[in-house]
Amino acid sequence: MLALRKHKLNAWFGQESLRDADPNIQITNISRTPSIRTGSRDGGGRDGRFRAPQYRDYLKITIEFTLYDFLDIEARESAIEAANAWARDAGYLQISQKPGRRVWVQCAQRAEIQDARDHKETFQLVFETAENPFWEDAFSTAFAFSGAAAATTAHIPGTRACSPADVTVTPTGGALTTLTLTLGETQMAFAGLNVASGASLLLRHDDQGRLTITGGGASCYACREGASDDELIAGPGRAAIGFTANVACNARFEVRGRYK
Repeated sequence: MLALRKHKLNAWFGQESLRDADPNIQITNISRTPSIRTGSRDGGGRDGRFRAPQYRDYLKITIEFTLYDFLDIEARESAIEAANAWARDAGYLQISQKPGRRVWVQCAQRAEIQDARDHKETFQLVFETAENPFWEDAFSTAFAFSGAAAATTAHIPGTRACSPADVTVTPTGGALTTLTLTLGETQMAFAGLNVASGASLLLRHDDQGRLTITGGGASCYACREGASDDELIAGPGRAAIGFTANVACNARFEVRGRYK
């Protein structure tokens, strides 16, 4: 119990913490509410239209805080403004209870003073996510290879089998024209590429989890073969990882473990 009392709650966006936004902010609780939202969609079938169920993971994070008791009204307003500015519209949130983890959130509710005379009022910042409702490692685990072909069995961190990979392939032995990437049970193959020696083929995910594939600055989606998987996904545990190419390359796979 003593260790729990000494634990100071905090939350960060990047290097910016809520406690540092204003020295009068005292965080009293950070709660997490995971849920599954259900719905339906219309679709067509041989015998007419049908409605199919849809399920979506959802996560709400609520940060509760108070302000130093003896602040005047102007100072309290300034502290609330600082907390709301820290909350921003969206970003990767980290909390003290989950060191080394992050989650992409959007701010759904900002703090507001309801009674200027109530110096013990509790305020809330509420964040929600449904785009990528998973905690993930704040830092990626990298696997590097070189040559025209390489493979190994790697340990993918996390507790969910939905960790996508960012990949960088840089040809060193000439122009890259064909390439096959493997991660776990997924595979992505390319033909008709034209990535010059020293340039790079990049598979990257933005903050909403959307994949882009570029080579030498140009899109390479059209070079992806039809039998390829939509994503390179693996985890947790042991997974095959590797590549084959028409020329020698330096390849780097980066994976962030994901957690419920």
